[in-house]
Amino acid sequence: MAFRLYFVPAEGTGTRSDPHRPTYLQALGEPWSGMTYGAEPLFLVGANLSAAADASLAGQADVFALPVDLDARFTGPTLGAFIAFLATHQIPTDWVSTRMGWREALRTIAGLMQYLQRVHGLGHGRLFTGGVTLDTAIATLPVATQDHLLAAARSLGYSDPDLAGGRTLRALLRDMGDAWGTRAIVFTAGRV
Repeated sequence: MAFRLYFVPAEGTGTRSDPHRPTYLQALGEPWSGMTYGAEPLFLVGANLSAAADASLAGQADVFALPVDLDARFTGPTLGAFIAFLATHQIPTDWVSTRMGWREALRTIAGLMQYLQRVHGLGHGRLFTGGVTLDTAIATLPVATQDHLLAAARSLGYSDPDLAGGRTLRALLRDMGDAWGTRAIVFTAGRV
């Protein structure tokens, strides 16, 4: 099997004795690397799995296996399935269309995942709890959350994002994904 990317749910409490890790990968016993969606229970994982391990992972109902050819364009059915999957994990997709390829969409999604990793690294836990959704106005979030969102953008060298008024998390995350630009996408090695 060729190298492939997968969106995989996370397990673990996030403590030293029970770290966040992608579900299913430990049991497969094959190396992987990945990134989290901040403290949210989702990983983007890259792995060069055997055909049997790929079939096992891709066959899980809560896993989204991306095509091996990331330069392929979305089709209507694949786009619909992809958007539905990401929506369940609070990842904005209102900008994804059949006019783009998987690689282009994944660059923005990976950028916003890197941003939320930074938010988490500054001490913020899960963002999407207590009724918070992509359509939540940032101004209605606790001040500490707003401070983490702003500090993360600043620490990445971005200009201060607009957090006022009715601006939503959906709009902010999209902007942060775009702001990542052509920087390297950073995956960390997983443990087998």
